[in-house]
Amino acid sequence: LMEVEPHEFKYYFEKLLLGEYHVAKKMRLYGKLDDRSLPPVLNEYTILSAEGKVIKIDVERNGEEVLTFLGDGIIIAPTTGSTGYSLSAGGPIIDEDLDAIVITPINPMQLYVRPIVFSSESRIVVRVRGRPYSACLFVDGQLKIPVKPESVLEVFKGDFVRFIRFKRNFYEKILRRLEVL
Repeated sequence: LMEVEPHEFKYYFEKLLLGEYHVAKKMRLYGKLDDRSLPPVLNEYTILSAEGKVIKIDVERNGEEVLTFLGDGIIIAPTTGSTGYSLSAGGPIIDEDLDAIVITPINPMQLYVRPIVFSSESRIVVRVRGRPYSACLFVDGQLKIPVKPESVLEVFKGDFVRFIRFKRNFYEKILRRLEVL
């Protein structure tokens, strides 16, 4: 979606017609909330406090405890999603050629809690602790699902979607979007 600015459309449409592009594969994530399958995401699964109060979040990777924290929520994103909401919440930019999963805590109360980048082969499990319906799950910023205490969100590598790409500098595009250049 960042590939072409509106004012560049005509120029790049001509390049498309001339075949001057390549096709890039982008990984999506699959998820399950308790036993309910979720739509796949290209950007993120986000759990947010529903009442403006902190929630306790436990994170596991491949069955091993990784992190427990109090905060406003958590973002779980594939590489493509790392430059959206995750970046805005303090997450890292992940190089577009990597297949990875990033978890970004949202406003954690503990200073040591930081974003973590995992291999795309990881299976991430997030448990939410708190009062009844004290959190909501957002699927790519659209679908909103109430999250019960002790609910389990499982996230894992999904399929790949294809995008038409033009030879452009990935980091220059990000800096331009951030209005640094």
